[in-house]
Amino acid sequence: MANRIPKSLILFHRHGHRAPAKNIIANNSADAKYCVGEHALWQGHCDIAHIVTRLDDKHPVTVGSLNGLEAFTPHDLKTYPFGNLTSTGVSYLEQQARDLCSTFPVLTEYPLENTIIHSTNFKRTQISAQVVWNEILRNRGDWHPDSVGPVPINVRHPTQCSLSFFDRASDVAGAAIKEVQGLPRFQEVTQETTGTTAELVRHFPRLGEHRSGFDWMGALDYYSCRRGHGLLPAPAVAHLEPAVYRHLVQRFSLYLSHPKYLSNFMGPLVHDLCALIEGLEESKGFEFHVFSGHDINLLGLLFLLRAPAVAPDPTSISSYQDFSTMWPDFGTTMVMEVHSPEEINLYMNCQPLQVDIQGVISGGVGGTHSGDSDRKSATVTLQELKALYDALREHLVSMGTDNEPHSGMF
Repeated sequence: MANRIPKSLILFHRHGHRAPAKNIIANNSADAKYCVGEHALWQGHCDIAHIVTRLDDKHPVTVGSLNGLEAFTPHDLKTYPFGNLTSTGVSYLEQQARDLCSTFPVLTEYPLENTIIHSTNFKRTQISAQVVWNEILRNRGDWHPDSVGPVPINVRHPTQCSLSFFDRASDVAGAAIKEVQGLPRFQEVTQETTGTTAELVRHFPRLGEHRSGFDWMGALDYYSCRRGHGLLPAPAVAHLEPAVYRHLVQRFSLYLSHPKYLSNFMGPLVHDLCALIEGLEESKGFEFHVFSGHDINLLGLLFLLRAPAVAPDPTSISSYQDFSTMWPDFGTTMVMEVHSPEEINLYMNCQPLQVDIQGVISGGVGGTHSGDSDRKSATVTLQELKALYDALREHLVSMGTDNEPHSGMF
């Protein structure tokens, strides 16, 4: 953090702690009787209706439309309490917002109307944005707690949202995933987990009902959501926890190492970031931009920039704490502090973030990285970000009439 007032802060954050996205224990077998009550467990953690009502009154959510299409419903409203933000998530995000105000004092004094907040089409990301924004306002001396916020939470139509790869371009995403899953290394990594998946399905039959054969994200949720709330996994499956973490790191390392997947996933966002930063030169005064998204959004950014924080070394994972050093945890923040096109400082959870963007530009997108490069820096430039987009562009699949597969978010 510099003492100078930057032109802008661009904040990306993962939503706060949540319940698992689905109830993998709904089909209870004889071996899963110890897990009866899963719905009640998470309903208790997600009992934040009074908080949400107050936040909705103060910081309304504005849902974008496209070509007259009706407003769409957040995905996780249909699955409550599963996939929903918890009281733990609210408290953690409030602390993250206070840390941001302490690290970047400009947040407590800039003109509030110079704020733009975006969220994906999930209630948990929308509430997370509201919580962070509300707490930042509470840390200002010029803000009354009962006042209505000066800006809404914006939710773009999925086809225009560069944070929403799987909604924005489901066909492209599906084709890229299929291509990666056909690679010999991917099949080898999957084959190594046969014993783990068989034992997990014996305890949680619903994990075996996934269209791909096994629901890895459901397995990850079972462990990570419990750990995030100070809960222990069931004794019968506790020993399988590290294997799940190791496989997810390997799995997504292979996805994000693949040029087609990485370029189409991250290309639109990098394009929009370049447009945002370039536009700051024409603006007046400090601007605060907030993007409330998911672990995969941050993971993609970190992997693309070759941040050593996510250099894949799954063999070292033996606990949730180890996993959290390689996978953005609930409430993780990443900030771009823009002073000029030549000085964009990077922070992760308010600490300087070292990246190797030159390694990507010179070596090309995709491929694994060890984090050992001597070119690491916590500062990047707009020129480097544009060069990064040019490197991604080679593998982009056009999704627009102007042959630019970007979202036009800004």
